[in-house]
Amino acid sequence: MKLSCSSLSTLLYSQLPQQLGTGRKSTGSNLEPDAQAIVRTVRWISDIGLESMDLHVTSETHLSMLSTDEDAEKIAQACAEHSVEINHVRCNFLGKRIFHRPDRRSVEEVWGSIAKLAGMVGADTIETVSSPVPLEHFGEQERGNPAWPIQEEVPAPGLVTSWEESWSTFVAAMRRHVGLAENHGLRLALEARPREFLANTDSLLRLMDAVTSERLGAVFDVSHAHVVRDTLSVSVQKLGAKIFCVHLSDNDGVTESHWPPGQGQINWGSVIRALNRVGYDGPVCLDVSGVDVEHEVLEGKSYVESLLRKVAYSSQRLRG
Repeated sequence: MKLSCSSLSTLLYSQLPQQLGTGRKSTGSNLEPDAQAIVRTVRWISDIGLESMDLHVTSETHLSMLSTDEDAEKIAQACAEHSVEINHVRCNFLGKRIFHRPDRRSVEEVWGSIAKLAGMVGADTIETVSSPVPLEHFGEQERGNPAWPIQEEVPAPGLVTSWEESWSTFVAAMRRHVGLAENHGLRLALEARPREFLANTDSLLRLMDAVTSERLGAVFDVSHAHVVRDTLSVSVQKLGAKIFCVHLSDNDGVTESHWPPGQGQINWGSVIRALNRVGYDGPVCLDVSGVDVEHEVLEGKSYVESLLRKVAYSSQRLRG
């Protein structure tokens, strides 16, 4: 396992006033950092002693901006200069297309741009989330906890359908996305989040039974799984080789806060030991989103590095 920084934390850092470049764009409440801001983020990742990070693409408009030859090359050059690898590219807007967001571009065209950007920055995996729930009662009271810093769009009123119809639509869309990822030599990692269409480990597994592909896997977000009352070590064993990425943040088991690991109720030793048991050797990504993301990433880094050393030492003693 290698310690990394998630797309959420790198996005929040790149949105800090001192990091934003002059070419940034604003869509609604979300700032879309330009290549200059992302280059500064790459430098920060290197300065704090991490060797990899994830890149968050916030919208199709942002994708069009970053996938130009000029911007993609700036990011790739910064990664090479600072010895920072981009593990995954995060594209949450893929899930929004499934039920309620009109297609402004064909899905094949979008995946072409994603593949171009991923190829230029050296990423082999695309992360996304499933979708908001496409039911009429999904309203203001279910949008999420105020602690969640990036509010997602919700379906427009009137999209009433049965669960069976919704599931069939979702499965068909995911088969298409996975097929396009495979055509471009990429993997697709899906994250379950509370109150969304896929909210827990078992819903991810059900999708994987319906969409059978080695290119489809999971982003195992520990704090989200904790909030929906999954048994974390069991979830790791259920997903096994289907875990493409792990997000590390802590909470109180009720709110969706993304505190640095070690500051909430999660038993991190059991999580790391479970990941070792299933042979996971991919990135474990600090996924904090508090008031001071710079400080909290460093707090989380110190805690997780110490934990990894302790678990490794304990494992060696058991084997010896």
